[in-house]
Amino acid sequence: MDAFKVVNIEGRGRGAVTLRTVRQGETVLSAQPEFLVVDQTKKNQVCSHCFRMLASPENAVECECHEAWFCSADCKEQSRSLDHPAEYCQGLAKMSECKMEDEGAQTTFRVLLRMLQLRAASSPLFERIYALSSASLKLSAEEERTLESVVSALKHCLAGSNASPVDADLVKELYLKDRSNGFAIMMPKSEEQEKEVRGYGIYTSAAIFNHSCLPSLCRFDDFDSPVDSKQVDYRNISFRAMHAVPEGMELCISYLPIGWRLPDRQDKLKEEYNFDCNCSRCQIESQWSDDDEDEEGDEEEIIDIHPTDGDAKAGSSSEAKEEPQDVDDHEVDELAEGIQSDLEIRGTAIKKADDEEEKEDDRDDFDHAMYLMRFLCTHKRCGGTLAPIFDDAEQSMECNTCGFKRTEKEFLAELQDMMNEAIDDGEDEGEEFDEEEEDDE
Repeated sequence: MDAFKVVNIEGRGRGAVTLRTVRQGETVLSAQPEFLVVDQTKKNQVCSHCFRMLASPENAVECECHEAWFCSADCKEQSRSLDHPAEYCQGLAKMSECKMEDEGAQTTFRVLLRMLQLRAASSPLFERIYALSSASLKLSAEEERTLESVVSALKHCLAGSNASPVDADLVKELYLKDRSNGFAIMMPKSEEQEKEVRGYGIYTSAAIFNHSCLPSLCRFDDFDSPVDSKQVDYRNISFRAMHAVPEGMELCISYLPIGWRLPDRQDKLKEEYNFDCNCSRCQIESQWSDDDEDEEGDEEEIIDIHPTDGDAKAGSSSEAKEEPQDVDDHEVDELAEGIQSDLEIRGTAIKKADDEEEKEDDRDDFDHAMYLMRFLCTHKRCGGTLAPIFDDAEQSMECNTCGFKRTEKEFLAELQDMMNEAIDDGEDEGEEFDEEEEDDE
């Protein structure tokens, strides 16, 4: 039985609602791409068909357009019927004749060139892409200039083809659809290098997932699975349930890394997707900020301890799309310390609350801190998202970024250590408070 259905949700547009209880760790969707496009800066490092890293770039198969490389002659041949047909190849070959502002603009050119050629071929892939909704955004002056240079390049490269003439208004419309719905594909995780994008994909079946800062789904991909893996479609992305989701509930991903703080999340969601997030997490964390401002002497310390969580949809291909939006390495340790501090503060608050309503509010705060503790990966400063492995005997969690695994037993041991520290700190605070009262008397 299907896990979900697509419905219209008031105030949120289309969304995915469960048809049954979804079990934790269950893969609810394995999405195939309408197309994939390698980032301009990685064109000779990534195979333009399977999207795997070129093991030996010097031995890679270069395309006649000099704008694409493949890991084998077989991949090159297969790409002719998918992402690198002859018409697309011919358009890319002319790209060097055009003046575009930067490599980001050249990547945007690649995406839009593919879309226009799918349209010219009356492909059902284009129909699915064109049916996607897009955020109503006002482009910045820089974006307008970039798009203008891309339109000019498209007109030059498509002149005389069945995709000509190029309509500038249509190009802008397609650009916004890509910006609102595209997914960034990341380079393999490396401790030595910053997180980087290898390319972008349009996955229309996955574009129906709306955003939540407390997502129920986590995205995984198989681009870097072992070469001898059987029954693996390297080009697919899959979405795994982070916890059990009851029937009738909306399934959501996070468009941002889950470790982002409230102000950063709010700003980026408004800038990239043109909406103000009012999810339960944002509401609670906004109260934390308000409450913390009333704490004399502790304002800076408490503001620093509120980490936030995130996932992997994309922004514009002329900029760094999602998952390119990473948690800085030096912030991850701070996030881990922040989670522990939140557990201590909120756990102590529950014990000290005078009435049931106050206890309930503090318990909500505690639950949100616990969510980050369970799902935010701080292994070797990763910042990725942990999700359960389906039907695993040890109830293990796996990171979608670095592959780190942690059993439920290990998590509970870490949690117990933190709770013990919280209790000790709470007792210390109580003793200090009693001493201060005695001094006042």
